[in-house]
Amino acid sequence: MKKYIATIVSTAVIASSLLTGIAGANEGRDNMMSAKPIIKDVLEKDLRQELNLKESHGRTICAEVGSACPASVTGAQTEALLKAAKITRVGADAIAVSIFTFTYEIDMKNAKIVRNYWGQSSVNEFSVGDIVNVHGYVDAANSLLIHAKTVRNVSIQQRHGVFKGKIESVTAPDTFVLSTERGKQTVKVSADTKITVPPTQVVCVTAPCPAMPERIGTFADIQVGQTVMVRGLWNSTSSTINAYVVIIGGEYSVRPLLKEKRVENTQAKLEKKIDQVESKIEKTKDENTRKLEELQKLLNDLQAKLKVSSTATTTTP
Repeated sequence: MKKYIATIVSTAVIASSLLTGIAGANEGRDNMMSAKPIIKDVLEKDLRQELNLKESHGRTICAEVGSACPASVTGAQTEALLKAAKITRVGADAIAVSIFTFTYEIDMKNAKIVRNYWGQSSVNEFSVGDIVNVHGYVDAANSLLIHAKTVRNVSIQQRHGVFKGKIESVTAPDTFVLSTERGKQTVKVSADTKITVPPTQVVCVTAPCPAMPERIGTFADIQVGQTVMVRGLWNSTSSTINAYVVIIGGEYSVRPLLKEKRVENTQAKLEKKIDQVESKIEKTKDENTRKLEELQKLLNDLQAKLKVSSTATTTTP
């Protein structure tokens, strides 16, 4: 039978996403305007923390993390679950976390390390002040050492996104800074990044117009002042984008000049239509005025006849 050693739950309030997370939610969504707030450097008194230690028979947990089970563990071990712990130190393959009044050393040599949206991560992305959830087992000789099976850093939020803006600076061979509605973003270009350049503009007189293929560019085509659209994996904490696609000129039309001509033709047609409607209104107004004048004349004639008839009746002996 499992025997609970300790269960400590705080009463402070924070968004419930710290506990349950948002597993896999909207990771591939292009629209980044709805991104969750960054969970970092939160005061412990404002965290809804949980520390759960329980005794489990067998050696399941330590076997799962790839460690040799301590020789002293004969029939039971202590499973540990920490939620909303705060990182106080980051090492090469371990971190120290604070939860309530305790400081735990977390051994991550054999742990599965993930970000807030369950994407693969590493300790290199961790920093002091990050909030983490930890699952593992307590070392038999040191009750403040936890050998982690899973460490989830809810402060690291990376997701696929689309950004459009103007290039502020370029650093060869693979980096440029993009000014966007979400602030400055550092864009990383790799050998797998597809860079496209707008096709040569050709005036198309008659339809159908021949398709103008895009041109594949290189990092050398990226220049300061250009408007570009970037698709890639966004790290909201560090404001960096690992680019999959860089489109110089944004989402351009393959027939830009023809499109402009069509816009001009449409505007001319609208203006002509407005002139026709205004002319018709003016014509109708003149017609109504003429008819009103005719009715007024008929009314005047009728009133004159009535007056003559009334006078003749009065003078008759």
